Amino acid sequence: MAKNIIGLDISDSSIEALSLEKHRGNFVVEAYSRFRLSPEIVANGRVLDKEKLKEAIVKLFNNAKPVAFDKSRKVFLSIPESQTFSKVLSIPRNIKNKDLETAAFTQAEELIPENINRLTAIIKVLSEKNDQKQVCYVAAETEVLQEFVDVFKELDIEIAGITTETTSSFNGLKKDKDKKNTLLLDLGASTTIASVFSEEGLGSSININIGGNNITEAIAQKLNITHSKAEQKKVKNGLTSTESGEIMLISQGQLQPLVDELKIFVNFWQTSTGLVIERVVLIGGLSQMKGADKYFGDNLNLPTKIGEPFIDKSSLPAKLEFSKYINVLGLARLAQQEAEVDFYKKLPKDFGKKTDLGQTVLVKENVFKKFLRIINPLNLLVVFKNKYFVVVLALAVLAVVGFLFKDRLWPEPGPISVEQLIIISNDETKIAENFVGGEYFDFRVFKFYDTATDSELPADYVDNFANTLKRLEANANAKVESLIKEYNPEDFYVLPRVISYEIISTKPTAEDYQPGQELKADFNYVFMMVSEEEIKKILVAEYPELTNKINTLAYEVVVYSHSEGGEYFEVLVSVNKR
Repeated sequence: MAKNIIGLDISDSSIEALSLEKHRGNFVVEAYSRFRLSPEIVANGRVLDKEKLKEAIVKLFNNAKPVAFDKSRKVFLSIPESQTFSKVLSIPRNIKNKDLETAAFTQAEELIPENINRLTAIIKVLSEKNDQKQVCYVAAETEVLQEFVDVFKELDIEIAGITTETTSSFNGLKKDKDKKNTLLLDLGASTTIASVFSEEGLGSSININIGGNNITEAIAQKLNITHSKAEQKKVKNGLTSTESGEIMLISQGQLQPLVDELKIFVNFWQTSTGLVIERVVLIGGLSQMKGADKYFGDNLNLPTKIGEPFIDKSSLPAKLEFSKYINVLGLARLAQQEAEVDFYKKLPKDFGKKTDLGQTVLVKENVFKKFLRIINPLNLLVVFKNKYFVVVLALAVLAVVGFLFKDRLWPEPGPISVEQLIIISNDETKIAENFVGGEYFDFRVFKFYDTATDSELPADYVDNFANTLKRLEANANAKVESLIKEYNPEDFYVLPRVISYEIISTKPTAEDYQPGQELKADFNYVFMMVSEEEIKKILVAEYPELTNKINTLAYEVVVYSHSEGGEYFEVLVSVNKR
């Protein structure tokens, strides 16, 4: 049964799936797949658009390499850490096991900022010390579990289990034989998940809202460069001084609050359990930053290493990036054994049963099959007795076939162009067909203006700070939309329409300005950017012949409006097909 189970992880920005099989006694990757999600589908671990998520899962299954996943296979899921709670509780040792759950719930209710009746919880005794039992309380919102169960129920895909993201990630790692108490740090873009694992398993975990994005934003601000260039410098320099001491100091400055939070968390866990954390293991995108292991090791005063997959890296598929698949690798491994944290087992037995309605079909009906279905009731034997009708029908069929397959039968020479209207917005109320979620993009511009070099000054011009700043603003606003075209982040397109801007600073200030003096200003413009990958997905879905053939995209803003909900663009996207 375990062989048929697929590890599947749904995050805010992507979904990943992976399955394992045994080969000569060792696990190898059977198949894997990854699909990026638009921002409006899942947010903070909650399903916002169930239909689009179902469509994405179907595509995820169909696009698996080297072979597609079969929908008859079960899936083992993880719940995002942002929707779970994990605490170590001290329960009097004389509490009997039958009353342990009630005692743990009573204590958890005082510690967890959530209605305890809305949670599905798992309780596990970690250790017994003196007159106390150390109990791990792990819970997830039942409503969130229901959202994920409903999605797979409607797809007619059976769920084998649901665990925490931390549990699955830890199981994707290579384990040392010594079974030391381990602090697992999942260093992400916006958050860090810190979890403690002892010999008994998951002990406690917390979310800290500090990640790689904090470093990128600090570098961009302090060096007055774009976010894309700041990201490049972060990756190149890391937390070492070999390339740039300035970048190292900026990066370390952003991580210091994280280290402070981690020290408090470690101290609390050690004090409450009487155990000692013996090492640190790093995973997540930021763990790949140069010098990350040394930085956290030195600051936490603990042996620290980068997490390695439990499967030999040399046996992983060439295109499989371990850092992006660690969670599903652990889920696929858990499917081969008994998961100690499984929320699905705690749910009512009828909480996600398959329906008798059969599979949910998300693909469009084949045109030819639809044609056959329509003409099926006709008495074809009678009709075909008329030879003239047969000739006319044959010509009509040839005409229809020629029209439907004209691109294949008579392909146009050279590149062809396709145009598609795309809706781009960060306003969830604007979701419609061909919709792609957009996000704000800050763009810093530094401009100077010197009245002495301006030949177009009016005769009655009064040289003061306000007038000079006004001319500087006009000059910057006139050029910023052309400048933004040169600074598009990788895999994104920034719409050349200023949404808002502010003047961060001027040199000299208004108080120090003297007539005839050069004025410099630091502007921060806000634009909207969109993932080109998501636009290509829409285009390929609409025009399958564009698959792997899109060369360049051109954009023309047709409609723009602003509301309290956000920005709304209608953009005509032109495609050159190579």
